[in-house]
This record gives sequence, C-alpha cells and structure tokens, in this order.
Amino acid sequence: MIPIARIIWRRVSFDGSVTETVNDGLMSRDMSRWKIGQGKQTNSIRLEILVVDETYAGHYTCDCQYTGSVEPARAERILRVVSQAKVLPFQSSYTTTVTEGDRMVLRCQAAGIPTPVTYWTRTGGSSSIIRNYGISKPGETIEFTSVLPQDAGEYMCMAENRLGVDYWPVIVAVRHKPISKVYVSVPIIQNPCNVHLYCEVLANPASDVTEISWSVGTPPTVILPNSRIQLVYLNGGNTRFLVLNFNPILRSDLNKTYVCNAHNSLGNVVTEYILNESSIATEGTFAELKCQGCSLRIDLFMLCLILFLHIQKWTCGLNCCIYNVLCIIKDCTKCRTYFLSLKSIFGRANILYADFDIDPIPFPTQHIRSFAPLLSNEAFQDIRSGPNNNLADSLLRERMRCGTFNPSDVKLDPQTGTFLISVSGKLVQFTDHSWCSPSAQPSKCSLSILASDESVVQPIVCPFNATLIAYVTENNIAVSHSLASNFIHLTNITDPKVTAGTPAFVIQEEFDRYVGLWWCPKPNSKGEYSLIYEKTDSNGVGTVRLPNFASWSEEVEEHVYPKPGTKNATSDLVLVTFSVDKQNSEIANVQSHNLPSPLFEILPQYEYLVRCDWTSDGNYFWMILSNRLQTKMSLFLVSPRSFYEGEWTPFIHLRDEEDATYWVEVHDCLHFLNTDPESVHYIWMSRHTGYAHLYICHQSIPQNVSSSSVVPQHAETVSDCPLTHGAWDVLNNHIFVDHARNLVLFESYQEDPLFLNIYAVNYSQKEAKIHRLTSSRIWLRFFGSELEPETDIDKLYYSILNYEESSGLCAIEASNPGLLPGQMLFRLFVEDDGTPNSATKIFAFTILLDNVHDILQQSLQVPTGPRVMSYTFQDASDTITYYGMLFTPQPSTKPPQGFPTLHLVYGGPGVQIVRGLCLKNLFLKAQLYCHYGYAVFMCDCRGSSNRGSKFAGYIKHNLGSVELPDHIMFLREVAGQSGSIDLSRVAIHGSSYGGYLSLMAAAKHRDVYKAAIAASPVVSWQHYDTAYTERYLGLPSENDADYRKANVLTYIENFPDFAPYLMIAHGGKDENVHFAHTANLIQELNTHGKPYELNFYPTSRHRIREDDHLTASIIQFLDKVLRS
Repeated sequence: MIPIARIIWRRVSFDGSVTETVNDGLMSRDMSRWKIGQGKQTNSIRLEILVVDETYAGHYTCDCQYTGSVEPARAERILRVVSQAKVLPFQSSYTTTVTEGDRMVLRCQAAGIPTPVTYWTRTGGSSSIIRNYGISKPGETIEFTSVLPQDAGEYMCMAENRLGVDYWPVIVAVRHKPISKVYVSVPIIQNPCNVHLYCEVLANPASDVTEISWSVGTPPTVILPNSRIQLVYLNGGNTRFLVLNFNPILRSDLNKTYVCNAHNSLGNVVTEYILNESSIATEGTFAELKCQGCSLRIDLFMLCLILFLHIQKWTCGLNCCIYNVLCIIKDCTKCRTYFLSLKSIFGRANILYADFDIDPIPFPTQHIRSFAPLLSNEAFQDIRSGPNNNLADSLLRERMRCGTFNPSDVKLDPQTGTFLISVSGKLVQFTDHSWCSPSAQPSKCSLSILASDESVVQPIVCPFNATLIAYVTENNIAVSHSLASNFIHLTNITDPKVTAGTPAFVIQEEFDRYVGLWWCPKPNSKGEYSLIYEKTDSNGVGTVRLPNFASWSEEVEEHVYPKPGTKNATSDLVLVTFSVDKQNSEIANVQSHNLPSPLFEILPQYEYLVRCDWTSDGNYFWMILSNRLQTKMSLFLVSPRSFYEGEWTPFIHLRDEEDATYWVEVHDCLHFLNTDPESVHYIWMSRHTGYAHLYICHQSIPQNVSSSSVVPQHAETVSDCPLTHGAWDVLNNHIFVDHARNLVLFESYQEDPLFLNIYAVNYSQKEAKIHRLTSSRIWLRFFGSELEPETDIDKLYYSILNYEESSGLCAIEASNPGLLPGQMLFRLFVEDDGTPNSATKIFAFTILLDNVHDILQQSLQVPTGPRVMSYTFQDASDTITYYGMLFTPQPSTKPPQGFPTLHLVYGGPGVQIVRGLCLKNLFLKAQLYCHYGYAVFMCDCRGSSNRGSKFAGYIKHNLGSVELPDHIMFLREVAGQSGSIDLSRVAIHGSSYGGYLSLMAAAKHRDVYKAAIAASPVVSWQHYDTAYTERYLGLPSENDADYRKANVLTYIENFPDFAPYLMIAHGGKDENVHFAHTANLIQELNTHGKPYELNFYPTSRHRIREDDHLTASIIQFLDKVLRS
C-alpha cells in the first residue's frame, strides 16, 4: 500500500523578492492565475498557468510530504518568460492635422520581454529629427519645433526586440499655403503640335478651397480659354493642376512671362515662368527627345495633287487614298487642278486650286509655288470642333492606315464642281462656282452640312446623280438627298452581328477592300436607282474584348475576330432599288431583292468575297472570290436579273487564278472594256508565269442557259493575250485605261527593282509593245540649274496620280531618296503607228523637285545618305540580289569601329520598304537617330513583295525562319562594304511583323543583336486572324508543326537572362494584334525569370499614336545598351 502524500507548489522570483505558495492540496490560492488538477499518477498534482506573462518567471519547487516522514521530497524547475514587442495604442499618437509652423510631438509606447527598442521611420520624404536620415535615434518621442509642409506624410513607430517587430502608423497632415511649380510638356504627337504649360499646386488639406489662375505679360492679363487655348483643371487630392494647353503653340506665344497665381485661406503664392523654345525641351533629356519626335510632324505637310474627273471609277473606294483632282473647263484652254492641303502647325486643312494653260507648247514654262485657297482658313474649325465618337469610322481608318482627315474623304462631281467631304462623321458639301465659268470672279466657298445620321461612314456619290449620297451608319445603309435635305434608311438590320455595307474585318485588313456597297452606273429599265450591298453575318465567329485601360469605368470594346481554323464571317449580296420623286425629291419605293440562295451556298467552295463592282455599262455585276487557303481565286459575272424572283440567271464563270505552291494575290487591275449579251472583253492581271503581268481577255458568254440550274456557266475563252511579260512585276494596285486611244497605263519595276516607271501599251495591236512614258531628262532640263550639284537625278521613282481619258491629261509624281516629290502635268497622244508619246506635250510642273534636306530639322545634324546597298547571294538553286538602305551620322563623327546601329526591320510579306522614292517620314526619323549617333539600316530580303511569286513565297510554312538569316547575312555584308557599322553594337527594331522578327532575334540571334525592340508584335500565330495566317501557314489542324515553329513562345527559354536587352511596346486597344500577345509573352518571361522593359500605351491601337514618347524611349534604351 502506497502512503498518502501532501503536495505543495511554490514560486520564488529570480531576484528573491517574491515568494508565494501556489496551492493547498487540490485548491489554488489564486484561481485567476493558477489551476490545480489531479496528475496521471497516484499522489501527483498538475500545475497549469492560465495566462503567462513576466510575473510568472522564477524558480518553481514541488514539495511532497508523505505521512510519517520528517523531510519532504522536493523537485525544482526554472521558468523563464519572454514576449514579442508590442506598441501600446492608447499610450501612442494617432493621425493628426497641424498647421505650418506649429510644434508637434509624436509619442510611441511599447511593451515586451526583453524591453523593446522604440524608434520612428518615414515611409517617404524627409522631416525634423529624421529629415536627413529617414530613421530616428531610438526613443519613444520625436518633436518638431516648427512643422514644415514637407513634414506631412506617414510616420511609422517601430518597437523591436529579439522576438519580433511591431508597427504603429501615424498620418500627419499639414495645413499650409500653396506650393507651386511650373513646367512644360509636349504631349502625344499631333498635327499641329500641342504644348502644355502645367502649374502644379500642392495645398493641404484637400478640403480647403485652392484657387489657381494663369496670367501673362506686364501688367499681368488673366488668360481666358478660347478656340486655341484651353485651361484644364485637374484634381489629384492634395495636388491640383491648372494646365494651359496651347493647341497649337504659335510663335507669338513664346518669349513671354506666364504667371501662375495660387491662393487659399493660409496665403497666396505667385510663380513666374518664361516660355521660349529652349524651355520646351532641354537638350539630352527625355523631354528633348520627345519634343524632337514631335517636331518630326510639326514641319511636315501633305500637299497632294489631286486629279479627279472620274473619281467613281470601277475601283471606287477600294483605294484608301485619292491623290489628284484635275478638271477641264469647257470651251477653254484652261485646266484647274485641286490640291488637298493639311499644311503645317499654324494652318488648317483646306482645298487649294491652280489653273494651267493647256495650249500646246514646245516646253513647259509654267510652275507653281503658291495656290489659291478655295475655302476660308477656318472653314472646318466648327465642324471638327466636336468629338468624333464614331467607332466604326475610327476602325475603318485603322484598317486603311490613314488619319482623321485625308484625301479619301474628298469627292468631286465633275459636272457641277460640287465637293463632298466626310468630316467628323458629317457630310459636308460646297461648290466651286467659278470652276465652270472662267469669267467668274474667284470667291471663297461656303460649307453646308447635309441631312444625314450622326455617324456617317464611307459616303459614296451616285455616279449619274450627284445629289444622292449613300453611306453606312450603325450597321445599316442610308441615302441622303442633298437638294431635298432629307435622308432615308434602305436597310433595317437589328442583329448586332449582321452588317449592311461593311466588309468583315479580315476582308478589310487582309484584302484591302473597305467598301461594301456599289451604285449601279445607270438607272434600271424602270428608271429606278439600284445599288448592291454586302450583307455580312458574324454570328458564330469568335470575338475579343478590349478594355479601355485608361478609363475609370468598365468600358469594353467587343470585336469580331476569327482565329486560324475557326469560323469566318459569311457574305451575301443584296440588290436595293428605289425611286426619287421629280417634284419634291422624296425617296420612295424602296425594295430589297435577294439571290435565290445565299452567295456561299451557291458557291460553297469559296470563303472570301475579295473584290466586286458593276461593269461600267451596268449590264453585269462582277465579283472575285477566293477559297479559304487563297490558292484559288475566280472571276464571275452576275446578271442583275438574278436578284429578282423568278428571273434567276446562273452566274457566268469567266476564269480561275490558281497557285497551289504559294498563294494567289488579290489585285486592282481588272478593267472591263465592254460587255454585251454574247461576249466580254477585259484587262486582267495574272501571276501564272511567276510574275504579275497584264492580259487582254476575250470570252464568249454562254447562251440559252437554263434558269433552273444554280451551277455557274463557264465562259469560253476566245483569246487570252499577254500585254506585258518578263521577269518583273507590274504594280498591282491600279491601272488606267484609255478607251479612245486603246491604251493601258501602268507602273512597273521593269528596268530596276527599286525604281518604278510609267508605261503604256496599246491593247488593240496584235503584238503589244510596251512604251516608257517617263524620262529623267525632262526633269533635269527644267530643274538642273536649281538643284545642288551633288543631287542625283539620273533615276526617279514615278507614280501616276490620275489620268483624264477624254483629254489625255495625266498627272504624275516623281522623287528619289534625295529629292522631295515633284509633280508634272502632260498630255498623252498617239502617233500614227499607234505608239503612245508624252515627251512633247508637257504643260506644267505643278510641284517642283526640291532637295530632301529642305524638310530636315534645323536643330538636328544632317545625316549622311541614304546609301542604297545591294548584295547578291547564290545558293544551290538560285542567285538572289538583296537591296538595303543605310543612313549614318556625319563621317567626321565615326568611332574607330563604326557607328552603333539600329537595324529597322519589317520582313513580312506584302511589303517592300527599300524603294527609290522619297520617304519623308523615314528620312526625318533617320535624322533623329543619326543626330544621337546611331546609323540606321534596313533591307528587303526573301518574303518581301514586287520581286515575283517565288521570292515572296520563301516564307510559305516558314514564318520566322528564313527572314532573319537573310537580314543578318546582308547586315554583315553592308558592314564590310561601308565600314560604318560596328557589328558589336547593333540593335534590331520593328513593329507588327517587324516586332515579331525582333522577338525572334532576341531568342535566336543574340550573338548578332545586342538589343531587341519589339512594337505591337505577333507572338502566337494561332491567335492572329484567319486570312493572313492561313495564307502563309495553312490550317492549324494540318500544319501544327509549322505553327509551333513560328511561335515565339516555343523559344522562351532562349530569351536573355540579363538586362537591358529586350524592350516591348504595345497599345492596349490594338484590335489587330491584340495586347494579349504581349501579355502572354511577358507572363512567360516572368515565369522563366527573363527581364524586359515594357512601354504600355493604354488607348493606342495597332499604330502607336504616342510615337514621340516611344521614339524617346527607344533612344534612351539604345543609350543604355549600345553606349554602356
């Protein structure tokens, strides 16, 4: 039997000052502190401490006194107590507001075992005890004897011992009189260029009313807003801004003292600023780079000679720009030429004109350096002042790669001298009354806004009644009558995925067709007006959602966007007829007529409607269709009767164009000479020889065709004769046909792959002979004495602006890399043997050839070049010559190893960047890079256009594989030829496809390129559009390996691990190459630990509008990489 024991717990503090007994048996003496319980063993008692703190530390003894024993048994334990540092909130300071000059004390108390160290830190700025260090000496209190405005901010009390740290934030607000500063900003490039003068005012607290104003001059005059100067107030909490926006800045605004006055209840502050040219940007800074980027556009002006006698030609609307308007005054030897001017920072858009004498003369003596304005300088100001929120018009201009106002917006009726212009979604009309009457006194025209919907897109004038204008609005088609001042909708489509008159995205982007409605050129048999429109159905097609990253709202754009291997939008054709009451000009009897079945059910083997229009006599509607992979395109004629119920006539299949090896390119060189019930004659372009050439085709139309058949009837070929031939391409964007003289005018690279010339061929002769119409000798004879001695005029790059068939008048443009475009007016005539001749009928040089240096920025150094380079490469099967262009800084500045170099690259199909013409924007951009010490190199290699099908076709199934080796080989050759390129300091830069190649260079060719700058790059072709991607890579289901090989993400492991090397720029609203491409790339770069720099432009689309900011960023990036 175990004896009964009495157990007692005692505690003695470490210093011996406290001795206490914890229990009597099973009873605790202080139940709030201790708990006594029966142990697991007999005669044992468990001691439990309820809440441990420092008062429990000490020596613990357990005495066990057995019955009958003299001395108890004893056991000892030592308990040490520690605790993490804690700030005591109720003994510490809270958020506070004080006034400038006040005394302020911040307190912080803390507890912990061991005793914590307490100190204060600032999360930003500088202040009193910690003004110079950012952290105070240990202590619970900091004192400010006189508070300053910069003492405002967040303070942090920190209590720390070896167990941890505790924090206590205190927000200090300081009420003070305003503090202001003034600075200048040159914002996004505009034409004209803006300058913003900022007054930034710090006033605290934000609840105080702070008044800000601008004044100028002595004595000061308060600046009030007007049409050119805006005052913009921005509230950023404690920081307010009053922005003085000069739009545009004028010379008279400079060298003046501008005063910003800021006032609140505590005082008034005046800040002066002298605005001059040097203050806008300081040399060598980012602002200076940005301002120089802006200057690229300030001094540029577009002065387009525009000739439009028959602007509504068969290609109506297919070309994105109309360049020239020429008008002949009846019964007079005068010719009036109109120019669209978008000139300079100080001017406004206007229509200018000049008159020429077209009497036969032995040699031209007329040339013009000034033009008379048709409109007042402020004609468009009120119309354009309001915002244009027409998304459809904005997106159309993105597809057409054109600005907010350009030549394609201008239409002219040659019979009345009436102009139609689309401005900010409105239809604007005016008439040149002096045009048809040579004796009339010149006077400024007045504008009238026609009745229409608020959002007008692609207005097209009826070819035989200029008072009728059809246009697209909100997915429907309407017609406006300018005399009656009314309009009517011809369609009433409510499904948001169905549109009338608007081609699908891929048709616009990849086939360059922007028009979806076509007027019949004559009334029908009932005297009615007819037009055919395209009905596009996007139901079931994939969409993308583009958020506006710069908007505080949840604004999102949804765009139809088919990706490779997925469903495309479908097209159908609808005929609409209506009549116009001759008494009141009311539009009535609107009727819609459909084909018996949808177009692509009748022709299921085709996918895209790439071209269509009426024949000039109105007998047929023609269309060119393509299969999905674009290896076959076919031409059809459609009888208007086919749209009427019970009058179906099968389509007439004229011809096929096929290329199973590469792809078939769409062109704008179809012209019908005549059509009748039995036969058809037309000019056609074919590449079946491997090069683009013209043919005259004669085919017989099938007779007695059964109306019950839906199968197209094949026309029999009578003759198919080549008009041109050779190992060179005819330019495929237009031809001009002169029926009276049996001539076709065209442009080609017959004699030089870089320089276009203009030719004519007589299509009525059995053996067609090509005659060159352009000669540099004419220009040299006229301009030789005016040009600088070193100016090269032996070769010029020519293009036809327009041709007026009835008179034979032709306007052409000529330039070369060193000469700005000049323009000439001549009359084409035919010799007795049918030979076309132009050399002796030149009437005027409307714009003179000037040296390209005339447009360069005076504040920047003049670059050397461009030097055109060539390199011939030979492999086992081919000998290929490549062409490039090199700009360099002045030779006297060349380092021993050569210049650091920026290799500008595009490299994709359908583009030729090295040509013999004057590219003003390229020259100005090259000047900027050369000014900062960089050479600029660019070249065209395999895959580029205008060198035949095979040269372009190398990239078939090889996107991203063949282009860069060519570029690198050529780069090294040019470095050896010129001695101007330091191959150890070369960066590559491109946009879109060029951005894609820049990324591929970063992954595959870091031994060549020391930096890569990619703008708006494609990353994965699986997520680009159907028509482009499938043309070059085929369907993903059939060519998975080709898609993987062309995917940038396949090579993510090869991207550099060091920085700086890679810079990426992209617009957040890019509806072509979506920002998701860049987002997926940077996500993978993050995952793999690869560094990069990102320039993100939230509201820009595929063309980054903030080009000044991007250019400045690129130059700074190059300085870090190539000059470090």
